[in-house]
Amino acid sequence: MMKRILVPLDGSQLAERAIPIATRIVRASLGSILFLRVVTTASEFGVYMSEPSALLQESMEEDLAEATDYLAQVRKRPDLDG
Repeated sequence: MMKRILVPLDGSQLAERAIPIATRIVRASLGSILFLRVVTTASEFGVYMSEPSALLQESMEEDLAEATDYLAQVRKRPDLDG
């Protein structure tokens, strides 16, 4: 039995096709789904700069806000109720 399924999402329809399948599996096994959306962090640029610029920092914050909003919308899907 699967207790938890990790579903990585990139915002594409192709990636979202995994959601109904994961939903059926966790419902059958009484598990849960963990959605993941990867965002860029300052540590990825650490080799090239000592401190992220204001523009880079703003871009990372926008990526994080976009990912948060996207995952909130995914969570509201009717097929995930319950």
